[in-house]
Amino acid sequence: MNWNVRNIEDGVYTDMPIEVYHGNKTHFSASSIKESYKSMAHFKAYLDKPEQRKVHFDFGNAFELNITNEAEFTKNIAIFDDEKRPKPNMNFGSKENKAWKASFYEANKDKLIIPNSGDDSLNTLILCKTRLFKHPAAVALLQNAEYQTTIFWTCPDTGLKLKTRPDFWKPSTAKRSAIVADLKTDKSSESQKHLKQIRDLNYPVQGSLQLMGLKHAKLIEEGARFFWIVASKSIPYNTEVYEFDTEDIISFTDTLKFKLEEIKRAQDEGVFLSYEPNIDMGIKTVYFPYYYKRQMGIVEQIES
Repeated sequence: MNWNVRNIEDGVYTDMPIEVYHGNKTHFSASSIKESYKSMAHFKAYLDKPEQRKVHFDFGNAFELNITNEAEFTKNIAIFDDEKRPKPNMNFGSKENKAWKASFYEANKDKLIIPNSGDDSLNTLILCKTRLFKHPAAVALLQNAEYQTTIFWTCPDTGLKLKTRPDFWKPSTAKRSAIVADLKTDKSSESQKHLKQIRDLNYPVQGSLQLMGLKHAKLIEEGARFFWIVASKSIPYNTEVYEFDTEDIISFTDTLKFKLEEIKRAQDEGVFLSYEPNIDMGIKTVYFPYYYKRQMGIVEQIES
């Protein structure tokens, strides 16, 4: 199928390539919406910046593909072996090595590029996969699940064009609620750092949008359970499973709806303010805390 990234109609797609999904700019994804939680100015800047390729994104996509379809994985990856650079005694600051690397990435721009060593290497990927399939809960969540269903829709409340692409989901049965699972990778193997990443990268916003899209498409009902499956890219390459609390899903969905309304207002008015909209254009006073003044040798006079 020939895809026109500038003109994708609302609907459910099971065969949309990942590059088409990311290439579309008419619909807002969780990546852009998450920026709006910093400020509307961050949201606008994210939309305006040119697309940048990041190796750890390729690793995550390759990891999912390896788990779900090894034949497609083999066809769609390219191994970047930096030891084959023309000037092996020099880094990529050298003109020859830099040009060689650029040429490799250009020649393989339609593939997922995996380095031959490091946290994002093929060897790490295989170690992560081996440990993931030893985790009973992770296996149960992935087994017989639909993979990367793409949903494009128009928000009925705001009219904003939205899109989402859940990694794995299962409809409800007579015995259980619907299940949605998001597969993530993390450099750390520690649960506290996984939880920090879930918070710092605003994964609950992404999860809420996935649930919203699946419900809008009538693929799941209210009460679906949402899980993050985190595969560690460092020793011992453990997999951990975390559930998005039901009450938190409701709260984050409410704030997401409010944020979509805020985006719509900014879009209609053409004004994307930063941080404190009410005083954004004014002058802010700097108030120095007492500990800082003491540190700088300034001691306040105490009246007797």
